[in-house]
Formats: sequence, structure tokens, C-alpha cells
Amino acid sequence: LDEGAGETVVDLSGSGGDGTIINPNGGLGLDGSVWIEDAERGVVLSFNGVNGTGACVTTGVTIPAMDLTTDFTWMFWCKQDASQGFTAETGGNDVILGNRYGGTAAPLQFVKFTPTNFEFYNGDNTNFVTYPEVMPSSVWVHNVTVKDGDKLTYYRDGFEVRSITLTKTVDANPFYMGADGFSGIQEAWCGYLSDVRIYNRAVTRLEILAVIAGVEQIDMEVGFAMVPPVMDGEVDAIWSVAS
Repeated sequence: LDEGAGETVVDLSGSGGDGTIINPNGGLGLDGSVWIEDAERGVVLSFNGVNGTGACVTTGVTIPAMDLTTDFTWMFWCKQDASQGFTAETGGNDVILGNRYGGTAAPLQFVKFTPTNFEFYNGDNTNFVTYPEVMPSSVWVHNVTVKDGDKLTYYRDGFEVRSITLTKTVDANPFYMGADGFSGIQEAWCGYLSDVRIYNRAVTRLEILAVIAGVEQIDMEVGFAMVPPVMDGEVDAIWSVAS
């Protein structure tokens, strides 16, 4: 989400799931632009949170049907705007990622990240991961949900926050960013998005930490010295292989 102009966001995974920005003047930038240069994250995408006229990204990605053995990971940076509400009446269930109305109608099924929950919904809210603290405002937060079989775990800024055991499955669903775009712009969220990633496997915490650090991987190989190094002003050979 760093193009900085236009109505297309490119899927860098090679899977061909490029996104299209609906209402590109429904953002928080100059004259309502969705594109903003952020001091911390560089060029990012923004959403003004207005149902009907706010921005939304529709994608060529389909959230696949998932049973209790399927794995997946959703990962992204977000900076929620201070105007975003936190109750059901004021936007606590708005769509940061996922969908709300484009899934199976009977029983209703959908998957979405919101300011208050990760909702894995099939007929009821028994398979929600409710955050102990709602999404903070005005700061960048790294969010990850990992589905490893029937275990669903939420990480915030690299730390495991909460996990649940799933009892429900979901059918295939569309994937949106910033709002549900199935039938107009609904449940529109207000804030900024950067580096959205979707995996068809359960990533490890080390992989999460590597993304946060901006590196491909974290080298956990530990070297050892036959003679322990001492603080004598000389550089010991062991430090040359330190990560």
C-alpha cells in the first residue's frame, strides 16, 4: 500500500490479487486523498470511515473456506484515527480487514478484523477473539491473527495477547480493506493501513518479529567459543559470527 497515487494497490505476493480503491477521495489526506506520506511508515493508505462515500479496497483475493484443520495468518500495520468509535453504535465493529455482508447468508458467515475483535463468525459470536484493550488510536500498531488448526491466536506488536479454540468453520468470503464493499461502502473504518499480508499457513512468532523488524528472517543460530571472551580491549573471534 505504498503506490502513492492512482486507484490500484498491487499484490506483491505474485498471486494476482491486486486491489482496487473505491472512492479514492474518501481518505484522510489532502482534499480527501487516500494516499498519505506518514513520518513513520512512509506512503500509506487512509480511510475516512464514512459509510457510503468513504474509501474501501476491493481485492482479487478470496478468503478460502476454512475448517478446523485449515491454517492461515493475517498481518498488518494500522494507525487508527482518534475519531473512530468503539461501541457497536459508534463503529466498534467496523471492518479494518475482511468482510461483513459478502459471505454466506444462511447461516451468516464472515471473517473480519475490527477495532474491538477478530470475528470468525458462523451464526454466533462464540468464535471471536476479543482484545483485552481496544485498538489504540494515533499510534502505529502491528496486528496478527494466526489460525493453526483449531487454535486462533492474536498478536499485537509481536506479543501474544489472546488465543481461543475454534468450534466453527466458515465458507469462502471476499476480502476488503477499510470497509465492507460488497453492496456499497458499509462498516467503514477510520484510520491508516500499511503492509497488509495474508498467508495460507500459520506463521511463527519469529516470523512475526522479523516483519516488525523489517528483515527477512531472524537468525537464531548461537555461536560458541572454546575460551570465553573477556573484556580486555581485544575483539574476540566469536563476535564475528554474532547475528
